[in-house]
Parts: sequence; C-alpha cells; structure tokens
Amino acid sequence: MADVSRLLDEETPDGQWLARQCAQRPGMVAAVELVIRDPYGTRVVPCGWQDWYAGLQLFEHSTRRGAWAFTGADYRSAGAWLECAPSRAPGRMRQVARLLRGLGSYADDQQAYRLSWQQRYACRAPVAEEVAADRQVQYGYVRRSGRWWPGIDGSRYALAVQGDPQGAREHPVVVVTNSAGRCEVVSFADARGARRWLAGRLRGAKGPVPVSGPGTACRASREDQLLAWLVHAAYGDVPWDQLAAVRWTTHLRAELFLALAPDGRQRPALYPGESPVRNIRRHLASRLAFAPGWAVSDGIGWPGARRALAYVDRLAATEVTRSHALRVASGLACADMDAAVRRAVAGKAVAPAAQGTEAQARRLVPGGRQRRGTRVQQQRGQIAAAPGAVQMPPPRQPGRAGPGPRW
Repeated sequence: MADVSRLLDEETPDGQWLARQCAQRPGMVAAVELVIRDPYGTRVVPCGWQDWYAGLQLFEHSTRRGAWAFTGADYRSAGAWLECAPSRAPGRMRQVARLLRGLGSYADDQQAYRLSWQQRYACRAPVAEEVAADRQVQYGYVRRSGRWWPGIDGSRYALAVQGDPQGAREHPVVVVTNSAGRCEVVSFADARGARRWLAGRLRGAKGPVPVSGPGTACRASREDQLLAWLVHAAYGDVPWDQLAAVRWTTHLRAELFLALAPDGRQRPALYPGESPVRNIRRHLASRLAFAPGWAVSDGIGWPGARRALAYVDRLAATEVTRSHALRVASGLACADMDAAVRRAVAGKAVAPAAQGTEAQARRLVPGGRQRRGTRVQQQRGQIAAAPGAVQMPPPRQPGRAGPGPRW
C-alpha cells in the first residue's frame, strides 16, 4: 500500500476527484476495462494502443469537468489516493490504481496534442458578424424558442426569433454556436425554411451539404463549402498558404483541415488502390483517436469517430467549384485578418487608458505615493492563455504501445 509521503508527492487538484469518481462508479470503471480488453497485461486477448486510447476517451468522457483534459499526473495522483484510502475491497482498489497509472502514461504520450484542443481558440478574435450576434443575444433582440441541437459539424443550433429596437415584426432565425463560444444569427423568411435548413445540419441528416439557398451565406456554411472542395481537390493544385490564414470555428473542421494537409503544403502518399476520400478518412480517424475525452461528444462520436467520418462522407458528396471555393476562402481569411487587426488596435488603445487610471489612483494616496500591495490593473483586453499552434500527434513509440500494462 502506498505511504503518505508518496501521496503528497503525487497530489494534484484533480487527483482526489478522479479517485472518488472511480470509487463511487464501479460500473464506469468496468466499462473502461471492457473497452481496453486487457488492461492488466494478462495477454489472454490482444490489446493495442487503439484500445487504450479508446478506454481513455471513454473514461474522460464519463468523468468530464468541462473542457478540461486530465494530465498523467492527475491519473497517478488518483491511483495513489485509491491505494492510500481505506476500503472494504483494498485489492480491487489497488487494481483500479494500476489501471489509472496505465491511462496516465498514455495521456502523457499525447499531452501536447491534447492541450492544443484547449488552447485552439484562446486568442481567436471574433469576426464582425459574431460580435453583432453576441450583442443581439445579450440585449434580448434574439430570443431562443427551442432547445439546442448538436450539429454534424461540431456546432450547436437552436431556433429563435429576432426583432429590432423599433419594434418591427419579428422573423425566425437560427442561432449557431461554434467551438469558440461565439454565436452567429442566420435569418430566414419563414419558420419552415429555418426548420428545413436546421434539419439538414443535424447529426442524423444525410446527403450532400447545401451550397445554395437560404442560410448558405453564414460562416458555418461557407466553411463547409470550402472543406467540401478540399476533400476532392486535396491532391491537386491547392493554395495551402492562403488557406492557412482561415481560422476554423469548430474543432472538427480544424482537425479535418489538418488531416487534409498535415504539413500545410503536400498530401501524404496514397496506398496502392486507395481512394483519396478513404485516405482522408483514415488520417482523420487516426488524429481523433488521441483527442481528449471531453471533445468526444462535440461532433467526434465514440468509438471510432463515427460522427466525424459521417461528416466527411457528407462533404465528399457535395460538389463545389474551384472558383467558388477560392472566393469563400478569401472572404474567410479577410474576415479573420480584420478581426485580428481590430483586437490589436483595441489592445493598444487600452494600454494608455490603464496607465492613466493607475496614475489617478496614485494621486488619491497622500503624498502621491502608492500603498504597498495596492495595484490598479486594467483587465480588459488581456488574454488568459498564451497562443499556441495546433500540434500534430507525436509519433507512437513502438516499445511502449504494446499490450503490456504501464504501471
């Protein structure tokens, strides 16, 4: 049994919480063991890295705490807690602790890629349409009239009605919320058209993605049109430098773009007799196998990324011309560049205002001196997380991805 010194060395804020989840939910732990098939290295059944990462996604999806990816230290801390805590079945708790240490080692292997999901939209500046939509929702001009529906592209959709300050007649709209937490308002002439457009973007929809008609001018539709062309043209002449400036608004679209061109310049070679769409599906499924568990329900699907692959199939069935796709790409890149410039200008304007506020606070102190520990800080315009590029999953290590447990 682990001693107290080991517990203190490995303690993390989420370790005790994970340990309690394992102790209170034995059915969840049994389901993870069933997915891994051989978590304790008995070698009775074959077990590979795919099984371990599938079990890791299931475990994190069942114990999710928002958009937070647990680290290997969290799993080791949880294992130490289970070994130290008194229990009626100490043997079973030690066994679960071994399982958690194995999951933690696989989480460490892909920690950089898993954390990139959390940092992807940390520094993304909202475009003008998103800023206007946020204000309309905040001021009550747009009122949601139904539940949120998960879309096939990783966004959330909801029916709503929109008015204006002059009290004109309300008209139906669809509110689209992306992975960055920003919303977009799509207007329609009648409620029937809004429901038809919404039904075509939900997970259960089939067939190609609409490229004409109402609703196709929104950013979600334009990004789908661009990806639909890339699925067919990825092995041809594609201006990857221009497309790299587009900031995709959902995790699923961003991962699909990186699967289409991992290095941004050329596509990986096809296997003999393999179609381009099948190769794209294979690369996307390989990337999403390492995704954090909290993202499984956001358009990926578990197991095997079935929802993401269904999204690729719908894009492959959509026909978009090269000229139209390049116009869409130019418009998206320009909108993202304008948003970045507005944020930079706003940041420069906030800095002098913050200095003036601090000087005014110092004048309020007798003698013009500032008391120790008193500081006036301008919070507006600051970014909580440092910008980080989305990283590729690191190469798998053959010596550590075998069926043997990692205790």
